[in-house]
Order: sequence, then C-alpha cells, then structure tokens
Amino acid sequence: MQISIASIGTMFPIVELLEWMKTVSLTIPAYLLGGLLLAIASNYDRLINTTSNSATASQETIPPPTEAIETPAPRRSISFTINPTAHIKQQKAKPS
Repeated sequence: MQISIASIGTMFPIVELLEWMKTVSLTIPAYLLGGLLLAIASNYDRLINTTSNSATASQETIPPPTEAIETPAPRRSISFTINPTAHIKQQKAKPS
C-alpha cells in the first residue's frame, strides 16, 4: 500500500510538469543558455582540476629528456600501386 501511494505521489507531479512543459514555448536564446549551463555543469570537475593543476604545474620544472627513443624501421613496405586500367580490362574480357 505504501509503495502505491509513493508511486502515485511521485508520478502525478511528473505528469503535471510534463503537461505544463507542453504549453511553454522557449526561444532560441533560452535553449542556448540551457545548453551552456548543462555544458558547464557536466564539465565542472574538469574545470576545477585544470585550474588547480595549472597553478602547481607552473611552479614545477620539467626535467629534460634523458635519451631519445628510436623507433624501429618497418621490415617491408605495405604500400602498393593502384592500376586503374586493370579493372576496365577485366570487364572487357568477360562476355556479357
């Protein structure tokens, strides 16, 4: 019984809110402002971390690299030449 009362108590305001939102018409600046606020809210942690890290990073010195890392050369080339006339020659050789 308590679950049904709680579900009706939450569903009724949600349905009424959705019905009210159908009648409200927002302009483009309102959508842009809402999108901007959502972007800020979703990236708030990153904003806080970058501002606190930039203050500590400017105080630290970055050491020079100790030695260069060499990458091995590929064993064989994977490139090839495309011959556009080969496809046309094959189509002419096949009887229709």
